[in-house]
Amino acid sequence: MPDISSMPSTPDHDDPGLAPALPSAPQVSAQGERILLLSALPQAWAAHADALEECGYGVDLLPPTLPLPEGLEAPDLVLLDAPEQKQLALLARLRDAGITVPVLVLCLAGDEGLPAAAIAAGASDCLLAPVRPRELLLRLAANLRRAPSRPRSALDAFGHASIAVRETDGWCVWQTALARTLMAEFFSGGHFERGRLPPELLLWLHREALRRRVGAEPGELTVLPQLRRDMRPSTAALVARSERRLSFSLHAVDPDALGEGQWLVVLHEKREDER
Repeated sequence: MPDISSMPSTPDHDDPGLAPALPSAPQVSAQGERILLLSALPQAWAAHADALEECGYGVDLLPPTLPLPEGLEAPDLVLLDAPEQKQLALLARLRDAGITVPVLVLCLAGDEGLPAAAIAAGASDCLLAPVRPRELLLRLAANLRRAPSRPRSALDAFGHASIAVRETDGWCVWQTALARTLMAEFFSGGHFERGRLPPELLLWLHREALRRRVGAEPGELTVLPQLRRDMRPSTAALVARSERRLSFSLHAVDPDALGEGQWLVVLHEKREDER
């Protein structure tokens, strides 16, 4: 277990900590981003959770267990502090559950293998314990800037099915609730559940991005619902006869608004007679 018991609950002389009133303190949250703090030692994080809230963040402090409670507000970032042998498994389960926001993992300073393994498993960043409050605040702000999630909330409000995708590897930075539902209904194989575009969709994205760069007109991809191995024959027959179609269109966005190297993929469901 990473030792965070020595984390100061109040600023010391060398570290301005989380006190926003100090001139040298990091910039506080301007949008009220929500931090989900999953810790096996909630009492050790309680003072820091209070300090983060004073800096403008919303904080949910919960034990590192899944599934997450129903009704929990969607986080903009997850901070994971769990027993060392459970860190990677919990990280994988978070990604499998569709958590695509940044995840910061707390690691022991002497463990050289865990940070690399955590990053490979989908962590956005690693923090070495014990974490100084000022470093914690700076890391939160930096990771939130690299993967802003506010556009998702706006798109959700208007009922759009959209996914923000990293072009290099098809990593889904975020998606609206409607996009998640449609992807689950049309694709099998579990790629999207693990936070990545299905291979056929990623191939289209790469081709369409290249076409856009040479000035070609925008093109769409339309797919049929995929059959699942666990479907009953009667269900599979219904899916095969389905008139449902799902179309994808690619939209360039301002890197400052969404992130460098990312595209916005917009989904639109239509029936066979609408083609």
